[in-house]
Amino acid sequence: MSPGASWDVRARHLADPAFPHDSTVDQLYTDQKFESYRRLGVQAAQQALHLLKGRSRAKSPAAPPIPD
Repeated sequence: MSPGASWDVRARHLADPAFPHDSTVDQLYTDQKFESYRRLGVQAAQQALHLLKGRSRAKSPAAPPIPD
């Protein structure tokens, strides 16, 4: 769990301490569990793009910006 996780993702972790490390054998997710993983994925992707954007600016100031 990252410190910047949204309240709903943190609440899921409090309700289920195994989250986000559920076994891949568990394929039957509830709506809440699915949404928590979806939201966690969105946050991870946003963070990765933010880091990538910073690296591309540091390497080449003339590089075109990465769209948000």
